[in-house]
Amino acid sequence: MTRKDVLGVWLACAAAVCRAGPAASQDVALSVQDGNGVYRVEGSFSAAVSPADAWSVLSDYDGISSFIPSMKESRVLERRGGHVLVEQRALGKFLFFTRTARVLLLVRENPPGMIAFEDILHYDFEYYRGSWSVERSGGDSRVVYRLEAKRKFPAPEFIAGRIMRRNAEDLLQEVRAEMLRRSRAKRLA
Repeated sequence: MTRKDVLGVWLACAAAVCRAGPAASQDVALSVQDGNGVYRVEGSFSAAVSPADAWSVLSDYDGISSFIPSMKESRVLERRGGHVLVEQRALGKFLFFTRTARVLLLVRENPPGMIAFEDILHYDFEYYRGSWSVERSGGDSRVVYRLEAKRKFPAPEFIAGRIMRRNAEDLLQEVRAEMLRRSRAKRLA
């Protein structure tokens, strides 16, 4: 495999974590640290929704593909106590490359404030673990997303960090938009 092939495959893989979507917004705060194929992402946003409305979006594992366009499949395989086993398949596109990323998430729920997840499949990532947390902040909900992941494929760091940042911003924007949409629909009903 040539160096150009490796770069092309990597770009497609990196884009598979989330899709490129809406432009970054002032509504989302984000920090991405990367090095040696390891990414540490922390993002947050506030939304004028109740913690219960925020929770309903974050825990809608079977419905994620309706508001995260890159998520091609997300289904609950098992629920037991506060644990959920979720299989996900996301399609990433970058230029003319596409790549499917697969994870099998062991999700630990602590409603209505914390969701922790970890990939137990280890197919595309050596490790992929993180959390979502929700807390009341005045009349809004503050949502914090954390992710630590190590990819299994080679990639130039200067490109990887930019793609991870853009993808994380897009994910947070899409989740925030769905929370606001559901909250408005609930108020109008």
